[in-house]
Formats: sequence, C-alpha cells, structure tokens
Amino acid sequence: MICIIGAVKEEVSGIKQHITIKEKKHIGAATFYKGLIKSKEILIVRSGVGQSPAQRAVSDAVKRFNIKSIISIGFAGGLVPELIISDLILPEKIYCCEDEESLFRFKKVSLSLVANLSDDRDRIKKILTENKTKFKTGNIISVNRVADSVKFKEWLGKNYPVSGVEMETASIAKIAARNDVPFFSLRAVSDEVSHAIFQTNKLTNKKGEINRLAAGYYVLSHPFLIPRVLEFKKNFYKAAKTLTEAVLKIINSNDI
Repeated sequence: MICIIGAVKEEVSGIKQHITIKEKKHIGAATFYKGLIKSKEILIVRSGVGQSPAQRAVSDAVKRFNIKSIISIGFAGGLVPELIISDLILPEKIYCCEDEESLFRFKKVSLSLVANLSDDRDRIKKILTENKTKFKTGNIISVNRVADSVKFKEWLGKNYPVSGVEMETASIAKIAARNDVPFFSLRAVSDEVSHAIFQTNKLTNKKGEINRLAAGYYVLSHPFLIPRVLEFKKNFYKAAKTLTEAVLKIINSNDI
C-alpha cells in the first residue's frame, strides 16, 4: 500500500478525487482514506499542520496499515529566486533545526540532516522525466512555524544549502526511516522568496487544521491583508494543481 500524506485538505483533495475510496477513518487528529487507483492500494492521510501532527499520523499509518512506501506531499515556501509559484521541488536532503528559536532570530546555528533521499529521488526523477513533468531538485528544511517574512526566507536561503521550507517532511522521514519504509517527498511552491505571508500558527485548531472562522475573523480585523490573502489563495490552487498532476503520474507508474 502506498501512503500519501499531506497536512491540509488542499494538498490531498485533488488526488483523493481520483481514488476509489473504500474506507474513511479518523484516528486521533488525522483523517485516513483507504482506496484504490486501478489495482493499487492507496492510503491518503490528512495529518494536520506541523511536525507533531504529521509524526502522529504517519506513526498510526505504519502501525495500522500494510505500508510499502510513503510519499510526503504538500506546499513549500521558496528560499531562492529561481523557484516560482507552482514549481515542483523534488528534495534530495531533508533538514531540521534543533534550535529554532535562535534560527528565527537570524542566528547561524547547525542544521540536522534527517534524510538523504538520493536513491528514491532518482527513481521518481526518472518517472517525472518520462512523463515530461517539469521539476527542480534541491534540499528542504522543516520548521515548526510558518516562515512568513521575506527577510527570514532570504536569509535562510543564503546561509544554508536549502531551497524550500515547510513544516512536516522531516518528522515523516524520521518515522519512515525508523520503520525501514521507502520514502520520498514532493513539494509545490506556494509562496516565493519575495512573498511575505501572514502567520497562520494561531489560526489552527488542536487537530492542526486551519480554523476557517478564526481565519475569516483575523482577515476582517486586518483588512490590509485581504489582497495578500486573495493572492495566497490563488497561488495555493496553482500549487495544488501542479502537485496533484505530478503525484498521479507517479502512483500510476509501474515503477512504484
């Protein structure tokens, strides 16, 4: 069974539409959809936002289902000018930081290498190339809060060997390695390095889901953010479309 895990419904809903869903389960804060695409068993997991929800969700998936491979998908912020909205990032190395407080204060601290995905990445690279799907390679870093400022994203990209930032992949990669399950990640750029986004950490509920009521109230009480929110929503959908198309090509391949 192939496990596809994303944090929010926008990351997984497009893929879910192409799956014949046989079973839906709520385990903890996560939602699990078990189904088929052609003859392949697929488990789609909506984990919630952040490393802790993702870690719990993938741990439950490995314990309860016969998982043969794990694909971490979702959005990422670009850290280099070469990455633009909806670009696909096929990561080779996944990093995290044990001292995020210092990192977010622009202090140069060491990063931990969580995974080197060169072997699995080459297999996925071959599938995408054969299907004429454009992608870019690079390294990503997983952090526990939204990298919302242009200044921080520019600093991160200039001071570390990373081109994208997101919030879940490192924790998923750790569980995959611990259970000896093949793993790779695919991310689509939802905000460029030159784009500031508003901080969403306070707008999530205990399940790691975006609280739409809280988000709506926040935007209405900060009307200057409305143009930025509308642009971010448009970019979200562009990134989701690119991500969905690529993931479907991968799971439909005979090489996975």
